[in-house]
Amino acid sequence: MLRRLALFILSYVVLTGSAAAVTLTFTDRSAFQAAAGNLATEGFNFNFGGAALNVGAFTVIGNPNLATFPATTSPEFVSEGSHALVFREVGDISIIFSTPITAVGFDINDFNQSAFNYADNAGNSFSDIIPPIPTNTIGSSFFGVVSDTPFSTVVLSTSFGSEFFLAGLDNLQYSTPQIPLPGSVWMMLAGLGGLLAAAGHARQRRAARFRLI
Repeated sequence: MLRRLALFILSYVVLTGSAAAVTLTFTDRSAFQAAAGNLATEGFNFNFGGAALNVGAFTVIGNPNLATFPATTSPEFVSEGSHALVFREVGDISIIFSTPITAVGFDINDFNQSAFNYADNAGNSFSDIIPPIPTNTIGSSFFGVVSDTPFSTVVLSTSFGSEFFLAGLDNLQYSTPQIPLPGSVWMMLAGLGGLLAAAGHARQRRAARFRLI
């Protein structure tokens, strides 16, 4: 009986662990933060200009180039801190993380010209994630992804953009949390441990009786 119960518990754990992957998207930062758990933040608060920016945890590769703009002269691009990473509204931006992550979120500021798309190497792909704002109007939009499948590369691309228009990437947050097992699985594992312990005690009692006989 104990063996049958143990086999049932192990089967439940295996089946639960093989459930379909889940990916959630967010346009509200507070909701994203609540779902993502512990997050690290990069605000690009320094001077930079070039094709590839390495901040340690990740590298941003721009097409054609990237630069950080200060809030003192270009506040429309900045949503946090003193600077933002500014890119031309044409081509794409690749964000390559040094270790796989399960969550990423960011602000896109003063985006004017074209559809803005998201893709990662876990197979997630979303179109038109940032609505364009009218020319000569300042605006900011947030987009975030939380996935139970880790990923390490994010590609942000524009459609029908123009190199004469600029937009800002700022307040980028990312996480590498361990995906916790559901509470029911932990309960089942605890039950399995109890059953195995009970089986061990039963064997010890039987052995003791045989020795007395």
